[in-house]
Amino acid sequence: MQQILVLIAVAVAVFFIARRIWKTLRNPKNLTCGCGCSGCGAADDCSEKATSLPTYKP
Repeated sequence: MQQILVLIAVAVAVFFIARRIWKTLRNPKNLTCGCGCSGCGAADDCSEKATSLPTYKP
């Protein structure tokens, strides 16, 4: 029974990884390196406010 549950968990993980890879390969124009990278076009759109954590006000 434990082996079946492990196999199901691994299968679900492989499914989501494969889906992510498929979406990435299907449309490579949407690839960005995120706001932490200064070597791509997305870095110009990122602002300090978007990347910072919200402030706590008691």
